Amino acid sequence: MKNRLIHLKERWFPKGFRRSMHRYSNRVIRRATRPGLAKCFAELKIEPGATICIHAAVSELGYLSEGPQSVIFALQDAVPQCTIMMPTFPFGGPAVGYVSSDPIYDPSRTPSAMGILSETLRQMPEARRSLHPTHPCAALGRNAGMLIDGSESSITPCGDSSTHGRLSARDDAVVLLIHTNNTSLVHRFQEIIDMPNLFLPEPYPVRGYGQNGQLRTYHLKIHVPDLPMYAAISRGTTGGVEYLWLADYVVQFPEARRQRVLSLIASPEAKQLLRDRQQTFFDTGVFRQATYGAAEILAIRLQPWQDRICRDLRQNLGTFAACYTRATLQTAKDTGLLRRLG
Repeated sequence: MKNRLIHLKERWFPKGFRRSMHRYSNRVIRRATRPGLAKCFAELKIEPGATICIHAAVSELGYLSEGPQSVIFALQDAVPQCTIMMPTFPFGGPAVGYVSSDPIYDPSRTPSAMGILSETLRQMPEARRSLHPTHPCAALGRNAGMLIDGSESSITPCGDSSTHGRLSARDDAVVLLIHTNNTSLVHRFQEIIDMPNLFLPEPYPVRGYGQNGQLRTYHLKIHVPDLPMYAAISRGTTGGVEYLWLADYVVQFPEARRQRVLSLIASPEAKQLLRDRQQTFFDTGVFRQATYGAAEILAIRLQPWQDRICRDLRQNLGTFAACYTRATLQTAKDTGLLRRLG
């Protein structure tokens, strides 16, 4: 019966129609304003002067009547003297596909492929963008130079000298998730714990314009596509392991996604570990949550979150070492064990 209803829904209301109705509903009913967003962000009680990394599904906020820049302005209103940072990577799929096309990265012209908000931040007059040709970030505020300048020296995407590495070393760092748990910080965690199979064997030459406007070639380490993005978890009494998408391992958010993630896990012990860890983050103030209309917003104090996640991942790598070989991961992928929620 359920499948029948789904079939009828798709027949009567095709995707294009549903998207149009969603946009119309946003414009008429779900209008997001700078004052309203600022009030919502203030509920998160982020300390003034914080350095904030945003990842956002901005469409969930509703119709941004003052444009996507209103989200950035509202955050500045709510958190005085803050610095705002976002990844502005020029590709949306595997990095190896991008670098294999022999691109030329121009920090002033190459658009961000990380969503409309990151592209908006990139184009703001006072924002600064990294010269790193594969994993550039943009930042706005008093700590922008510290995050951006010289970060192109990192031969890995999220090494110590990268923007993500510098952010993760700051005790005022906050991660702001707007109705998504997709965060580039998982790559920083991978580098901190020396995740197996993280990089392809040889560096890739990638071209980009340097500080003096001269074209230069960087030799960079590139991520292995897909395989390192999963954490092994026990299947409990049934034996064996299953794999969880790394973003879902580090934070289960928003609520609908949390429920779906937990419903897919066979082991009661693994479910309880994730529940307990997340509840601890809320109880200790590492996580603070607010809502704006239908959008759920989560502020995360980066350092204590990072410390706990990296500790758990190191323990996980020790417990399930055999599950992280390249051959085992490839077999898991080929047999459908590497599952990712859409």
